[in-house]
Amino acid sequence: TTPPRQSGPVAVGPLVHAAGVRQPLIRTEVLRYVQTMTTTLRPYTVAGRTKALRVFFDYLADHHPEVTRLEEIERTRHIEPYLAWARTRPWRGKNRERRTIGVVAFHQDVVDLRCFFEDIAGWGWPSAPPRRLLFYADIPRIPDALPRALTPDVDQALTTAVANLDDALVRTGLLLLRATGMRIGELLDLELDCLLDFAGHGTWLRVPVGKLNSERMVPLDPDTVQVIDAWIAQRGRQRALPHPRDGRLTEFLFLEHGRRPTSFRLRKGLLDAAAVAGLRGRDGQLLH
Repeated sequence: TTPPRQSGPVAVGPLVHAAGVRQPLIRTEVLRYVQTMTTTLRPYTVAGRTKALRVFFDYLADHHPEVTRLEEIERTRHIEPYLAWARTRPWRGKNRERRTIGVVAFHQDVVDLRCFFEDIAGWGWPSAPPRRLLFYADIPRIPDALPRALTPDVDQALTTAVANLDDALVRTGLLLLRATGMRIGELLDLELDCLLDFAGHGTWLRVPVGKLNSERMVPLDPDTVQVIDAWIAQRGRQRALPHPRDGRLTEFLFLEHGRRPTSFRLRKGLLDAAAVAGLRGRDGQLLH
């Protein structure tokens, strides 16, 4: 009846990050902004935007200590030098020694900072700077490489190898990902009652709320339904666990010994299947 203990330290919340802003008058506005964001945005988004604001206001405190209010911030004196500095700013994480951020992190920092100034201006806050500070052209472009599709022979070899894996959980999960196009996180969040039968329209899978913050239905072919039924038959009775989103007790589809599997286990299973199928590139290395 007792859920397993969640390992790892408790993450610092957005309000704690916001409280670390060194300029008192700006800190008040940032705290107000964070509290407003929590009513509409997801926690991960709020946390990321708060950290981006901390980076900017820490920069101002170090390089422009005379700035104590939001309305004193100017584009030419403060924003443009910040953009030049932030592109290769030092990493602020645990492994920050001799590391600088990449273009993806810089891109997100600029997006979050632009959202902050546009939001408070749109909401009519008196503290908003009188002029627009960030523009769309300030947001750096990031590589947008699309994954290459598997050729039919490689896809067939890989699917056959996956179907013959010894690990029933990994085998079921990978075949279900292949049949539905779900994300790994959505797969792991599937609930035991995720299959729905519609008269005359077959069996459908209810994909839970995931990255896009929406629920959807996916039609299943009979072979995939058999794969899920076989897993449910061997799954047996498992205890309900708190859902990571809202804490409600949930019977997850994929459980073993009272614990939820990790995405690492599925990724390793995929690599094992590629090795069994002998899928290697021109350089002889295993296909990733």
